[in-house]
Amino acid sequence: MPAPFFKNYAATKVFDDFFSKGLFYELRAKGVDLLSVQPGMVATAMTKREEDKIKLIITPEDCARGSLDKATGYQVFGGTLHEIMGVAIKCLIVDLLPA
Repeated sequence: MPAPFFKNYAATKVFDDFFSKGLFYELRAKGVDLLSVQPGMVATAMTKREEDKIKLIITPEDCARGSLDKATGYQVFGGTLHEIMGVAIKCLIVDLLPA
């Protein structure tokens, strides 16, 4: 998803998503588990100035706990709220792409 002023960060998340999905399918037959964590905003030094403006920021601990609790398939979003946001965004993006 495009992220103004965070474009390099957003681009690396997209790369990580596609790279992880490729590895997941390549390695699962060999018994290798892979989990890509793609959370929304997590409280870090990078997000510090946004924390009082954005109410959907989760702590790193909650992100880790939420990711491990939902670890199925190749991708998790870091917790229930971010899971809902992630699925909604992926659906919107797919719907907006030209056929």
